[in-house]
Amino acid sequence: MGLLAQHSKLTVQGRLFKGYLDRGRFLLLNSKQDTVLHPDGDYYMGFAFLDFDRDGNKDIVLEVSDNTPGRYKLFLYSPKAHKFKEVKNFYDFAAPEPIKGTKFFYSYNKAGCADETWESFLFYINNYKPVKIGYINGEGCGIKNGIYIYQQRESKKTLIKTLPLKTIERYKDYKWGFLKSYWTKN
Repeated sequence: MGLLAQHSKLTVQGRLFKGYLDRGRFLLLNSKQDTVLHPDGDYYMGFAFLDFDRDGNKDIVLEVSDNTPGRYKLFLYSPKAHKFKEVKNFYDFAAPEPIKGTKFFYSYNKAGCADETWESFLFYINNYKPVKIGYINGEGCGIKNGIYIYQQRESKKTLIKTLPLKTIERYKDYKWGFLKSYWTKN
């Protein structure tokens, strides 16, 4: 995603907002210059106003400074409440990508062994919370090399398929190409 904005304006449902990033802190002001959003606790590298959930309203994505790239906080615009609401635990889904034409997203996260072990969640957002429905664990550290694909419901994972690790070599973008293709088709 690579968010770089330091300040930007946004109009949602006729309401003007201004976002500012100053010394790692994010502020969102309304047209009266009142602070309407000031998330605590993290140092932010950048932000963007984009329609993340594809509902026609711009949302706020904050890039969190972290040793794992692609960590974000997400605030979706609520047309009913006329404000931005945080998607709880969104930070846990590194490098989120939308699956075109669906309500689903998938993530990619390094999981050890110099990125030879990695993981990906298939999820959607419901009531401002990510809901996990699938999980892929790529294991390349030499013990049980392979790609392990699970169906997930809440915290319960059920193994549904195992593939050889070399499967990713057939994809132009290696494991990232595999993930995009697999999650899009399944």
